[in-house]
Amino acid sequence: MEWNVVYISQEEALGFLRENHANREVIFIRPCDEWLAVYDNDELIGVTGVNRKKNHMSVDCSYVRKDYRQNGILKSFYDHILSKYYGDDFVIYCRPIAAHLVMKYYGFKSVQEFKNGTVKCILKRKKC
Repeated sequence: MEWNVVYISQEEALGFLRENHANREVIFIRPCDEWLAVYDNDELIGVTGVNRKKNHMSVDCSYVRKDYRQNGILKSFYDHILSKYYGDDFVIYCRPIAAHLVMKYYGFKSVQEFKNGTVKCILKRKKC
C-alpha cells in the first residue's frame, strides 16, 4: 500500500513520539531539521525525521504505531526521502527489520550493529 507522506512541525512529531512511548523503541528522540508523517484519515500513525549533516543525510526517529506496522509505511517514508534528496549519501540508524528493508530495496549496507540491537546502515551515492 502507498501512503501519503506529508511534512509536520517538530512540536507535533515530538509530541507523537512521547505519547506513544517511542523512547522504549527508538534510540534517539531529538529535534530534526525536517519531519515527515503519515496519517490514516486524520489520525497520525507514523513519523520520521531527516537531518542534513556536513557530508550526508541522516534519517532519525522513525516510529510507526504498532497497530500499523508491516503495512509499508517505512517504505513510503524512504521512497519519499530518497527521491527528494537524490545524490546525497545517507546514514540510517534503525532496528533490524528496517535495516533489512533498506538493504533489500535501496542498496544500503550494514556497517555496524550496536549492543541494543540498533543497526547503522549507509548508502553512498554519487552527486549529480
